[in-house]
Amino acid sequence: MKLLFDENLSFRLVRALMDIYPESAHVRDVGLLGADDPAIWAYAVEHGFLLTSKDTDFYDRSVFFGAPPKVLWLRIGTVPLQKPPTFSGASTSWFAASTTIRQPRSFP
Repeated sequence: MKLLFDENLSFRLVRALMDIYPESAHVRDVGLLGADDPAIWAYAVEHGFLLTSKDTDFYDRSVFFGAPPKVLWLRIGTVPLQKPPTFSGASTSWFAASTTIRQPRSFP
């Protein structure tokens, strides 16, 4: 599985999760820092990424348009990454998609 981290998540997650998700990338690493959501969405589709974000925007798009790409919506608070966390096995349980059903926003 390849994760594409949105700009609302730290680029440091790529390195912190390298042993579990070695082909992951951050939008800044692929030249999409500051890009609009449709451009990031298209890149994730074209390159086979699972789109990972804390914003509801991509979750709403996934409900409206469906997959691909699959979207991992992280519903966690701000976590300082002064020292990147260690992730392995059961400690990645926070790294799961929400099953909350929400009414999607409309898109042009």
